[in-house]
Amino acid sequence: MKTIYTSLPIYDKVAKQSFERGKFGGVTRPYPIVCPLHRLPSFQWLDNGDGATSVTKVELIDFAGTSTNITAKFTLPGMIYSTATLTDHYFSYAGNTLLTNMTAGTYYMKITMNNAKIYYSDWFMVTCVFGTDTGNPPTATYSEKYLIINYSNSCTVGNIYYPAGFTQTLWIESDTMEPTWPTDEKGVENGEGRFVRTFIRQVKKYTARTKEVPDFIVDVFHRLRLHDTITLTDLVGDTFTMFNLEVEHEWLFEDKHYAKVDLTFDYDESIIMIGCCGG
Repeated sequence: MKTIYTSLPIYDKVAKQSFERGKFGGVTRPYPIVCPLHRLPSFQWLDNGDGATSVTKVELIDFAGTSTNITAKFTLPGMIYSTATLTDHYFSYAGNTLLTNMTAGTYYMKITMNNAKIYYSDWFMVTCVFGTDTGNPPTATYSEKYLIINYSNSCTVGNIYYPAGFTQTLWIESDTMEPTWPTDEKGVENGEGRFVRTFIRQVKKYTARTKEVPDFIVDVFHRLRLHDTITLTDLVGDTFTMFNLEVEHEWLFEDKHYAKVDLTFDYDESIIMIGCCGG
């Protein structure tokens, strides 16, 4: 199989998880991504010659090694033949609502295939993203603690196969977004050497700063810029399309398997002044 770096990558070995790799640098616990009780993060992997045709069992494994079988909670990731690979196929889960909620906790998935191949996800934390609303699905349209980023693309992005209706969601714990108002001015000097402004454009931009995230999410954020549909739901429930996304990250610890990320973007809120008139 071949790992695809979606919001929850799937591996053929536990040793490939960020936490396992980070142990060599002294990391003692995983820094998981987040998902709500009613659905898993979206994921895909490419069979890449393993020869599996179906998923037979999905388990959640917690930090103590305890297994919880969740196979019956959802329609198992389906096999998708793509015109992009011609001879190979994907397995894909696009975040469909589970039949019953998961129990809050920190886990990774163990996925058993019909040919006895076993795959493993990276770590994720199942939590009450929508506060006291634990419905299936929740009726709240937004979270008071987590920014919600939904993204997709009209065509394949690298190895991520979108044409079959694949979408992704990130739930990001962030401090209050910081606004700035960068301004671009143009003009000429008059006969007295004074600058006379003829054009000004001001954009309201926002910066969201994440907590610690694993290295694969750094990859996800930088690849996020390549997508043609990105929306953000903020902490008061307003949803906007994100434009002009910029991503900066700072590696943490010596092994550089975890980072903090700054996302800067705008909602296409610009004011243009030409002469004394605005628009």
